[in-house]
Amino acid sequence: MNNRLYAQVYSILREQPDVTEILVIAHAPVFIERAGQLSVVSQSLSDLSEVTELINEVLLETGLVADERHPQAQGTLKNGSRFQVLLPPLVTAPSICIRRSLTLAYSLEDLHRSGTFDSKALNFLKNAVQERKNILIVGGTSSGKTTLLNALLMAVPSTERVLVLEDTREISFDHSLWQSIQTRPSPDGLVPEYSLKDLVRLSMRLRPDRLVVGEVRGEEALFLLDALGTGHPGSMATLHGSTCQSALRRLEGLIMRAAPHWGLQAIRQLIFDSIQYVIAMEKKNGRRKLSEAVSISSLEEFGFTLDPLWESSELNPL
Repeated sequence: MNNRLYAQVYSILREQPDVTEILVIAHAPVFIERAGQLSVVSQSLSDLSEVTELINEVLLETGLVADERHPQAQGTLKNGSRFQVLLPPLVTAPSICIRRSLTLAYSLEDLHRSGTFDSKALNFLKNAVQERKNILIVGGTSSGKTTLLNALLMAVPSTERVLVLEDTREISFDHSLWQSIQTRPSPDGLVPEYSLKDLVRLSMRLRPDRLVVGEVRGEEALFLLDALGTGHPGSMATLHGSTCQSALRRLEGLIMRAAPHWGLQAIRQLIFDSIQYVIAMEKKNGRRKLSEAVSISSLEEFGFTLDPLWESSELNPL
């Protein structure tokens, strides 16, 4: 294909492994993320026809469709990178965001050496996995939630069966008994849709020792916590939220939408019965760090009591 933009994007994916994200918007420069920082590839603006051709090639490669009727598409490229396409009328100009997959999985020891957390956190996290605590990892976009989740999974004993439920494939680790199951959308209703909620239900018939949900964002929260409350210790999930406290409030809201007839105290009881530890990640000045780690120690009338998991000068005070 004689498309400058297409060649540029795929050259970056092939030859620059330190680039974690590529942002392409028609009539704007191409941006890349490297070491947590965005920079412009070149000052020349992306031509509308080139962006359209790039998007069409990505959709052709993945067998997806995006048009005026369905102005968004998300999926995974052959190299494992995930992408999000947006078209008018959702946006004023066609755009695509490509996020590189985790090609090199980092262990807990790797994250410790990189300064993500200190030695106290390293020892505690390794023990939490071995003791099969249910862990919720929270943080903002690109804060390192999935990287930490992947590192925790690498510490799971090889004799335990792990089911990983995701919208797009992001998690990958060396383990003989793990299986990744991905959702399937159905924009036209021509094939059955499989949501994360459906995958949680399906996983109950697949003999999991541990359940992992790549990102909780909908009514699957209710079904996941219900499964955790009745078994499957050592399970993990990620959730968007800037702090442990705010993430738990968001989790309450997700469950409330799935079960509007439930009272708030019943929802909090489910959370308390299902999750032992909440760990928050953040990105500051391009660096990803563990910012907060708590146990849900008790449930009171006003809400949860959260206690620090360990004392460390590197963690923000609660």
